[in-house]
Amino acid sequence: MQGTLWLVRASGVWLTQRGVAMGVQVALVGLAGPVGIAGAVFAGVYLEAWMGIGGPMADFFNALRPGLVYLVIFAVYGALFLLSTASLARVRQSG
Repeated sequence: MQGTLWLVRASGVWLTQRGVAMGVQVALVGLAGPVGIAGAVFAGVYLEAWMGIGGPMADFFNALRPGLVYLVIFAVYGALFLLSTASLARVRQSG
């Protein structure tokens, strides 16, 4: 996630330094976030499949109740979304 934040910030600074119109900056920086997130998701899925990071967690929750791991995973993603949204509320505009 830190990589995505860096990508968004760096792209905004880079575009500003080159005098790109504000509307174009908004569009491009708006695309930088989802592109970074997509990369993070791809890396997470790839590492999961290759290294089996979530395997022990899936085994544990599926042993309690089959299919429970999906609810747990979505709950974790929901909590991460809320944490990231709360952290964005503390971002201040420079200048």
